[in-house]
Amino acid sequence: MQMSQDYFFNPHKPFDEKAGIFAHHHGSAVQRTVTLDNYQNYIDNELDLVEEMGYQHIETPFTHVDDYNSEFVTVVQYLVDKALERGISVMVIAQGSQNNALTEAEIKVDSERYLRIMTEFVIRNAGKGIIYEGINEPDSSDWYGQNNMDGYRKAIEWDNKLKTVVKQYDPTATFVEAVLNPVYGVPLIKEGLIDSGAYACHSYTKNIGTKGNNVPENQLLNPLETCSYDGDKFAMTEFGFAAEHAGNDQENNWQGLVSQDEAAALTVRQMIIHDALGAPMMYNFILGYLYVFKQYQYFDLNKNITPTGTAVKNVLKELKSYYFDSWIWADVGEHRSFIAKYVKDDGTAKYAYWNADGESADITVGTNTLHAISAPQFTIVNLEASVNTLVVQTPVGLSTIDVKHLPVNQSVPLQLPYVKGYQHNEVNATLDGTGKLTLEGDIIYRKVDESGLKVQAKKLNGSFKNLKLKSPDGSIWQASISADGKLSWIKNYGDQL
Repeated sequence: MQMSQDYFFNPHKPFDEKAGIFAHHHGSAVQRTVTLDNYQNYIDNELDLVEEMGYQHIETPFTHVDDYNSEFVTVVQYLVDKALERGISVMVIAQGSQNNALTEAEIKVDSERYLRIMTEFVIRNAGKGIIYEGINEPDSSDWYGQNNMDGYRKAIEWDNKLKTVVKQYDPTATFVEAVLNPVYGVPLIKEGLIDSGAYACHSYTKNIGTKGNNVPENQLLNPLETCSYDGDKFAMTEFGFAAEHAGNDQENNWQGLVSQDEAAALTVRQMIIHDALGAPMMYNFILGYLYVFKQYQYFDLNKNITPTGTAVKNVLKELKSYYFDSWIWADVGEHRSFIAKYVKDDGTAKYAYWNADGESADITVGTNTLHAISAPQFTIVNLEASVNTLVVQTPVGLSTIDVKHLPVNQSVPLQLPYVKGYQHNEVNATLDGTGKLTLEGDIIYRKVDESGLKVQAKKLNGSFKNLKLKSPDGSIWQASISADGKLSWIKNYGDQL
């Protein structure tokens, strides 16, 4: 399909149009010697698998070569052309170097040579609507082994030179920036080196399985997990789950390992969560059919589909043409159940539901009983017709409030979730006869030790008997004067004066 900068970073797309896959990790795959003869059939077969899965987008690395006539470039060109012929969009990823033995002068020569090679590729492929991504993961030492902010900054400065080339020579191209953990990327946004409206990062869920009990819901739905800046949603251009596998692999199990079935479940859950958070694009790692990256593959060396491949193929079919609408449940009950509502343009609704604790158990949703497991299941039964819930953002993630017992057409305080170490304002809401809930203010949590209000009494005139001020979080504070004349504040949810 034809891609554009605006389309790539538009978060309002159907689920299947956001999904892409990392394809063809040449040079560490089928043959050690990279030639088109060695790779042509492999690439053809690989693109068959991409189409079989239901993907419309792929990404592939542009190896850090020192000569445009390298067979690596020939092979990438073949992949790009064949994918575009099939209507599959292609993202070409710039590759840094972890060679930390070069001097600054040598780095300058090498990086400028690589930029000239990519410039030639951009010029030769102008008008094809290719996506270009900046240097892959500079925070993994990919700027000549410099794993620090200085190295990250230099990588982004190089990216900006490539961006200038892309914008100059190919108005049909898309440029994707950063590929950097937001912890390091956001400061560079503030410096003006990165455009937050073109930001991408790699969102791996850390400490899973053998390394801990983390799951996507814990990490990604935590409000401290940065996935946007100033309203701009970040693209997720690589993520996956390491599964148990036979034999050796070059990966070091940094993420932890889970069973193949659990990797499949976690992958689909993370895709739905990214979609719900507004990610404009999300690329899975990795298609596979390789000797390497066995723990992430969607197809093994014999082209047999893995459990993760099967699960992703299924969700791309189930949610084809569906847009994320809302959370119906988030972290409900002993099994931490989630329900996401999806809708089509014609109003058709579908619901994805799962248990985040990984257990297989029945859950009762209004008048419906569903059997939920770790892997998302799908239903077209109208779950909203039998449930009244409100999903709110707390400091630790999304949480669901049951509001079906609220009186109809009467303004009452919501019973907001308790979060240790935080306080919240009181918010009234009214439930009408159709099940619609109207909030009378914003729900705000803040740390308990944050000051409510600080006002100097000498700057106030008149009697303080009835003085009340409204805090930014919506709470009301009453002035009180002690016998020695000191002004203090008492939290009071009475009528605001």
